[in-house]
Amino acid sequence: MAVVTNCGGLDALQEQLIGLLNDIREIREQKAPSAADLKAIPLLDQWSLGLVSAPCIVGTAVGHPNLGNRARIHTTQMVLMDWESGWARTWSRYYRLGAPERPPTGSGSFVTPVGEWPVSAPSSGAQECLLCN
Repeated sequence: MAVVTNCGGLDALQEQLIGLLNDIREIREQKAPSAADLKAIPLLDQWSLGLVSAPCIVGTAVGHPNLGNRARIHTTQMVLMDWESGWARTWSRYYRLGAPERPPTGSGSFVTPVGEWPVSAPSSGAQECLLCN
């Protein structure tokens, strides 16, 4: 099994998620970033809220725990996928992969970079992961 993420591999993804979980835990414990912490992190000036496109899976749901059987759904953001083993992991759950809508191009197991889903396997040129930066 060769699973790749947009974050550079499972180790990098795990490190990012552990960091996020630790931050959430601290906020729940009323330990939000201090004034000193805030001075040490990057400034985002002239900011506004926006939306980003994120890869997800669109397909026919069979036996979904919340949606049941539906002709067409889209998942939460896809995090990991292994076509050869027949599974994908989104932010909310694992999915078994049945037959693709159209045959995949490329080969191997992968999560495609943002902007290339679902057309082709990732090229050797790395793209930045919005989650990891």
